[in-house]
Amino acid sequence: MNKLLLIALLSAFLSCADPHANLRSHAIRPAADGYASPAMLGMSLYRNESTWERSFGNCTLLLSWLPFAYCGHRAVAFSQSGQTIAITTMSPVHTSVSVYDVATGRLLWKKNWGHFFGFGVPESLSFSTADTQLQAVTDHDLRTFDASDGALTHTQRHSPNFYVVAGDDFLYLGHRGSVSKLTLNQFALVRTYDCSRAPVTRIALSKDRAILAVTDEAGTVCVFDNETGSLRWKRILSRDWTPALAAFDPTSSDLYVATNHNIHVFPAAEQDREQTIPCDVQVFDIKSDSHNLYLLGRRVWDREPALRSMQLPLNSTSCSR
Repeated sequence: MNKLLLIALLSAFLSCADPHANLRSHAIRPAADGYASPAMLGMSLYRNESTWERSFGNCTLLLSWLPFAYCGHRAVAFSQSGQTIAITTMSPVHTSVSVYDVATGRLLWKKNWGHFFGFGVPESLSFSTADTQLQAVTDHDLRTFDASDGALTHTQRHSPNFYVVAGDDFLYLGHRGSVSKLTLNQFALVRTYDCSRAPVTRIALSKDRAILAVTDEAGTVCVFDNETGSLRWKRILSRDWTPALAAFDPTSSDLYVATNHNIHVFPAAEQDREQTIPCDVQVFDIKSDSHNLYLLGRRVWDREPALRSMQLPLNSTSCSR
């Protein structure tokens, strides 16, 4: 009887947990016409601002105490084409990386392995530019899968890892305050970029690949010369330990950095031309195209996030629309 009561209390507690606590478990679709975000029934796909489309996995947090119930979500990523989605799920003792067809919700492949108190669970996922590889980083290693069938093609120890993004020819791993740049085919270390001491939340490249921007969980942004690794400038944008997320305008070198209080605009990625726009939105993901800046987030009084678009160039009232 006592065991049943304990299970009931644990289930009730978990059902009240915030499924949006992890930044890397949210992603805006490549065409910015929707997003993926964790919900009580698993990872959910939304169209436009907040219209639910389907869920992947279909598991409720009420069952997350079961040893083999894959209910928690650490990371999600869309393929570059937007046709597939990769999702990390975890139970108390196992974790998995699953790839689904976005249009139909059909499971294409799934890989499982064990973890120990969260160690070994993928923290971040990224498809290569050509959608041929899927990169997954855990707290201690990098795992490369064939994106078509899930075959594990490469493993390499790196620690600790919090973020991964694949470019045309290089792979960038975000650690605790630093970034490693690896060749995409041989996984050889090219250089490191040292920014801060907090876990990296985002790695962004300018259109010409000349500038690398790095943000972290403490609200710091560092801008580097991508080729040489030299630090151009560094700013702490948030004094209350709230994360920052960065995105470049794909048609220019304008840099946008969102915190939970403001949007910071750095024209041509220059710090002395900064513009600050008040925006009290807890941001989970950020994306830009030639016409709009997109924020996936929620206000203080909202439980669920929504996709917000703001026309460029931004002005003082952009976030309030």
